[in-house]
Amino acid sequence: MIDHADMGAIDASDQLDPAWLDVILSEQGRRAPTVRQRIEELVATRKAFVEANHSLLLKLSQISETVALSDSSPGAGPFSSSLPPHIQHKKLLNRVQSEGLRAVYPELLPSRPYCTDVLSEGLEIRRRQLAIKRRHIQINDPTAFTWMVYDIDQPGAYFAARDGNLPQPNVIATNPSNGHAHVQYLLETPVARHEMARSKPLQYFAAVERGMVRRLGADRNFIGLITKNALHRDWRVEWCHNRPYSLDELADALFTRDMEPYPSVDLTCGTSRNCAIFDALRKLAYREVLYVKRAGFGVDMWILHLFKKAGELNASFAVPMRHAELKAIASSVGRWTWKNFSADGLSRQQSKRGRAGNAKRWAVHVKQKPWLALGLTKSTYYRRKAAGTLP
Repeated sequence: MIDHADMGAIDASDQLDPAWLDVILSEQGRRAPTVRQRIEELVATRKAFVEANHSLLLKLSQISETVALSDSSPGAGPFSSSLPPHIQHKKLLNRVQSEGLRAVYPELLPSRPYCTDVLSEGLEIRRRQLAIKRRHIQINDPTAFTWMVYDIDQPGAYFAARDGNLPQPNVIATNPSNGHAHVQYLLETPVARHEMARSKPLQYFAAVERGMVRRLGADRNFIGLITKNALHRDWRVEWCHNRPYSLDELADALFTRDMEPYPSVDLTCGTSRNCAIFDALRKLAYREVLYVKRAGFGVDMWILHLFKKAGELNASFAVPMRHAELKAIASSVGRWTWKNFSADGLSRQQSKRGRAGNAKRWAVHVKQKPWLALGLTKSTYYRRKAAGTLP
């Protein structure tokens, strides 16, 4: 169902100038009724639009839920049935073992992927049945990484995995005119990257990705959105094997130094950008969320503020992230901090840390003055110690 209460919470930033959101965290902003009035007017306008179109949106939502898409229907994607995504993926992997990766390959693609024949002419979104006829295609679903894809822009790219002492890719799509290739590794368990996804698996994915890029000699600025379509006749394609990989298997082939973070922000690329923005944004959110709550603003305005900050962080990358990815990160951080941070909670946390600090300091104090632990005076302690009567 469409979440009408949350509609437009982030998309409103596409039309509104969010520069005024910085005022929220200033001393003047906490006392400026005109700023608060403007924010309330914007929120009221958005809510009025949603309420005015509520019946239409509800009807569209019901239609989308009642139309059943079979696995062979034009709109069906790898995770489009009623089964949980991990169960669907496992079923597809079972078919890969029995039918071969080439036969199941189209069903491992998104249902409406980006695609193109000529990259310089831009990307189009098409149904999967049409998209697989194009030279370049989107291979990963917007909500999860099912594949790890690397762009090797050098002759002899076909042998890059062997030369880097890495596991053999599942698919190698080579350009016969120059020997450059895209290598594709199928993952046993997809790594979620939607707004509710856990950060630890994504950070692990990013670390393995960095290591693979370094060992393969792959292009660091390749974002993996579009890859050579392994089903297109323009590429020389090697279907190496059908067995998917776990992240642990790929990590076992790497050294710790291979997976270390990039030394500077401008060198950060690939999935590492997601992790870098997530970490920077959550630390900022921890500091600022209570100020925004005390100022009387709502969660929608809070997410808009974080989205603006994410955009500023994104501008420091050599290859910026896509707009939709920034929205997902800002929404994830914003909603979690809004739900889990409160003035009472902060007070309890500070009290807990204070007690822990006092206990640690007292333990050191008692260790240095053992008579305190026994409830004795210093002179009595040493008298009994000399007499050998201490407990």
